[in-house]
Amino acid sequence: MEIQIYQATTEQDWRLARTLITQYIDWLDLDLSFQNIDDEFANLEKKYSGKNGNFYLAKLNNEVVGCIGTRKHSNEECEIKRLFVCDGGKGNGIGKLLINTATTEARKQNYKAMLLDTLPKMSAALKLYKEMGFVETSAYCYHPHPKAIFLKLTL
Repeated sequence: MEIQIYQATTEQDWRLARTLITQYIDWLDLDLSFQNIDDEFANLEKKYSGKNGNFYLAKLNNEVVGCIGTRKHSNEECEIKRLFVCDGGKGNGIGKLLINTATTEARKQNYKAMLLDTLPKMSAALKLYKEMGFVETSAYCYHPHPKAIFLKLTL
């Protein structure tokens, strides 16, 4: 079993990222228009590269099975977005590797904290976040779901 985590940089990478995000949205079964998902999709490369953020893909045995994005929230905080591992990649520690990659890069970029929002439905991710030191925090952005959970990791 070979796992590789790498940053999206090529046109092919961004196509794969869009495919994974589409699968994530379908799995989530939630209207993400409140997060301006159409604009994000149209400008993925700009939203998740350079000073704005990063986007990572995960391969398992040379097949892309997961992703995670980070975006600048403020000068001191970044935000995790779109953590997703396909069914074919689950159970291999890929989610943890993706989060570790994102937090390592955030530290290198001198962020002081990492934020995210999630839902109770995402129980495996929520458990993983808490195991990795994320703690509940107050809402830092609008979320229409009444049970949205906001987490923060001090870097």
